[in-house]
Amino acid sequence: MADGTDESWQVGDLTIDVGAQSISRDGDAISLPQLSFEFMLALVRAAPKVLSIDALMDRVWKGIFVNPETITQRAKLLRDALGDDPKDPRYFAARRGAGYQMVAAPVRLGGGEAAPMQQAARRWKMIFGAAALGLAATGGLAAMTIWPRADQTASKVSLRVAVLPFDNLSSDPADAYIARSIPEMVLNRLSTMRGLTVIARDSALMSSAAGAPARKAGRQLQAGYVVKGSIQRTGDTLRVTCFVVDTTRGVRLWSERYDWPINKLYALQDRIAERVATSLETRTSNLGDLAPAAAATRNTDAYLAYLKGKSLLGRFTVRETDAAAGYFERAVKLDPEFAPAMVALFDARMQGADLRRDDLGPVRARYQPLLEKALRLAPGSGEAWFAEAMWANASRDQKAAWFRRAARLDPSNSRGLTSFAQFLGGGQNGGTIDGIGDGTVTRDGENGAERKRLLERVLTIDPLNPRARFIAIMQRLGEATPEQMEAEQVRALALDPDNYPLANRYASRRWMFHGETAEAIERMERAIATDPQNPWGPHMAVAFYLDAGDLEAAQRLAATTPATRDSTRAILAQYRGDWRSAAQAALGRRGTLFNRFQNWLWVESIRDQAFHTKQYASAAETIASRYGFDLSDPRTQSLPQSTVAPVLGQILLAQGKRQAGERFLAQTIQWLDAHPRYGIVGIYRTRAAALMLLGERDQALSNLKAAIETGHDIRHWWYLIEHEPIWVPVHDDPRFKEISEYCRHAARLQRDKLDALRRAGRVPVRPPAGRT
Repeated sequence: MADGTDESWQVGDLTIDVGAQSISRDGDAISLPQLSFEFMLALVRAAPKVLSIDALMDRVWKGIFVNPETITQRAKLLRDALGDDPKDPRYFAARRGAGYQMVAAPVRLGGGEAAPMQQAARRWKMIFGAAALGLAATGGLAAMTIWPRADQTASKVSLRVAVLPFDNLSSDPADAYIARSIPEMVLNRLSTMRGLTVIARDSALMSSAAGAPARKAGRQLQAGYVVKGSIQRTGDTLRVTCFVVDTTRGVRLWSERYDWPINKLYALQDRIAERVATSLETRTSNLGDLAPAAAATRNTDAYLAYLKGKSLLGRFTVRETDAAAGYFERAVKLDPEFAPAMVALFDARMQGADLRRDDLGPVRARYQPLLEKALRLAPGSGEAWFAEAMWANASRDQKAAWFRRAARLDPSNSRGLTSFAQFLGGGQNGGTIDGIGDGTVTRDGENGAERKRLLERVLTIDPLNPRARFIAIMQRLGEATPEQMEAEQVRALALDPDNYPLANRYASRRWMFHGETAEAIERMERAIATDPQNPWGPHMAVAFYLDAGDLEAAQRLAATTPATRDSTRAILAQYRGDWRSAAQAALGRRGTLFNRFQNWLWVESIRDQAFHTKQYASAAETIASRYGFDLSDPRTQSLPQSTVAPVLGQILLAQGKRQAGERFLAQTIQWLDAHPRYGIVGIYRTRAAALMLLGERDQALSNLKAAIETGHDIRHWWYLIEHEPIWVPVHDDPRFKEISEYCRHAARLQRDKLDALRRAGRVPVRPPAGRT
């Protein structure tokens, strides 16, 4: 932030006004996110020096440790906004292994006295002149290091600790869960220490780094120290070997072997955590003490059941969530005073209901007493307060207070922090229905900066957690281009090919952005096979199958879960041409089980009924309530609103509110034109519909053709060309007929591909139906 409101700089053709927090070129403001502005200002103030990654963290992220990849992406976003070329930079450049440096010389325009840039530049030339003399004297470049050494800039990385799974040397493979559970216990204890950043379980224990050698794992996790070991069970005794590796030097700092009774497993975590902490004390002067150990069960079987459940809960599938709940049930039965197991059981039951899209009320009523008892037994449990915040039926203010309390008590709980971030973006709880699993795009608001900081924190402590990466990716919608979004999804999916939300989202992208319906079906069917009780995959795939002309497969898939029987009723009715049943389904209690992008033809079904019944006012009110429009002055202000704006505008026109309807449609077009980073898909179809309603038929058909043929946006093509009332006036126009034939041809091509995939055994037979 600025020291004063009158500080300003000239950098080439850019003017930076710190007081106004703005950058302009030739008087035209350049729109920048706050972090990008602070990134640029930090480089300007440091010029002509190189600003290291650590220094950027301190100045831009202000005490929050972020991934180097985050800084790289921020630099790229800034370059894109400024129109700079990294190969031939005009403003700033990356210095490999060192940081970033201004290329253009900043000139201070105002804001008091500062060290003159010219003097600084002269001093810098003197330094390089001396360096040149030194090089000449020593005979070459290799004799001198200009950039800082890795060990000079790794002070923050050196305080990052990863606890990896222990090797199971027991003869019984079933003991493998102990080899995973002990490091998780140690990880949880170490995370209470001030001065340590402890990599969370999903990255340290569940990712590919878990099986890598210590030094390689340290590099993957950006951890300066790695804790590793092995266990061997003989009867009721565990032989546990544990050691700490300095990943920079490749040496062991400490190692120890324990012969430990399995009925005192709960105490082993404290012993190992204390020894690890002691081995790190000499590495930093900023290391705090271990927090007092939380009260744990003395029932070994209860503890082991609890650990088995914890290892399953984080996968976010119905199957594994139910299995985890079974273990937590056993743990609570064995020890009715075991507070962590009570919290986990409540969390698992709520997560399972949420994944199924069940009514959360009855489940909450049944299991809430467990959470209340756990909070009485352990009022300082951050995990319990996260569960309360995630699942309680409370006001947003109350939930926000609980989330903040939980974050203070348990600052390394990546699951809870991710849920908090999603909540700040507009979600209702920590479950799939609000975006933890389905990628609901949330709004930027007054809590946007806090949400982004939370996600940075999650990716700091859990850098390889695909779920956290998924949420972070979806938060960038509108900031990144569609191509960048897809590339990030591919990278994240490579970390965990079986991750259900990632697989679902990528399959949807192949359908939506590429028109590859058959490929999308193949990918979605693979995801469905990993978690057949989860309704999200079947719900998405029903739309895919209809676009491929396979009604029977769509109907069979819709019947696979109770939720999809409800969620797909509207689109299936529309496919049959039954507007009454479609509207009844859309307006039903379970007509909006998924997010505002995925409730197929919901707004169209409400509009179609209004046009048949002339009940325009109630239709407009229903849509406005769902999408946050003010009907006294409707305006498009977000991507979800833009997708339904033409339908709402058409209703306003039908009501006789022509001036309001046309103003709204024109403003929607302006909003779309101001947000080109969303790409052709969606935007051009929406723009075309708005233009059509405004009477701009030629432009409308041109935009629609571009959306279909260039953008490959053939979603719900059968509704578009046969039922969509906006386009009925041009059904006989040769240009619309050409678009219609293109859609039919593309659908036939995708059906041929689908049939070939079935014959190859890559898509299940549901069974196939006759072509439509």
